[in-house]
Amino acid sequence: PRKIAGKARQIGYSWAMALDAAMRAVVGRNQLIVSRTARQSRRLMAMVYLHLDALAAAGVRGARRPKGATETRTECVLASGAEIVALPAKPETIRGYTGDVHLDEFALHADAAEIIAAVVPATTLGFTVSIASTPFGDDGEFTRVYRDAERLGFERHTTSIHDAVAAGF
Repeated sequence: PRKIAGKARQIGYSWAMALDAAMRAVVGRNQLIVSRTARQSRRLMAMVYLHLDALAAAGVRGARRPKGATETRTECVLASGAEIVALPAKPETIRGYTGDVHLDEFALHADAAEIIAAVVPATTLGFTVSIASTPFGDDGEFTRVYRDAERLGFERHTTSIHDAVAAGF
């Protein structure tokens, strides 16, 4: 499946995206997390490690952080054999990846159309593409995909700041 979410700022979507990646990796699915910059990729991967630690503490098999996997490492392989990789948004570095793909703050990605072209074909092999972003204007690739979500085969979600507050965030 393909999912796209238009969201308010600072409501926990990156945190939730990191949890989704951690949980999918524990059951053996490769995960690619793509953020705008290398710094943001490291930050998201640090969240993945926190989730893995919490899952391991809760007794989830295979959730233990691999030896040497620190918050600054942007890739790891879990006991399930699944790889989790966090990369900056560059089409040439993500092309050909096999696994679920998470695009964080996609409206800010340079070469966004190229990134979509690089990752969407993976969904034909049964993998997922999840896109989340604050809109940052009315043009650009995020807005195009968000507006045409149904036609492009994406499930569309919207979370305003009011929705987030009402949900307890």
